[in-house]
Amino acid sequence: MRPMNDPNYRYSPWTPERRKAASLRAKARWAERKARETAEREKERKSASGILAAVRWEKSREMSELARRWHSLKAEVEEIDATLKLIEQIKPVLRKYQIGN
Repeated sequence: MRPMNDPNYRYSPWTPERRKAASLRAKARWAERKARETAEREKERKSASGILAAVRWEKSREMSELARRWHSLKAEVEEIDATLKLIEQIKPVLRKYQIGN
């Protein structure tokens, strides 16, 4: 197809046949590109760096889970410590009124 600034350019409207042919070519190009990208991703995934990246991601996820669990346990321990301090503060009052042991 000639560019519009070509002196021999002639406008030809899109016919249904031309439109269909262009659509099929575009679909074929898209499928080819998609297959090529999928093959590249699969090749990268099976390479040493891909395998190491997968292992790193798994270890990172495991570490995040451990950190989340640690933070929740730390919060529970702080809550228990705060409760023990409060009990120590009110022990004289409990003894005074003979509550508990």
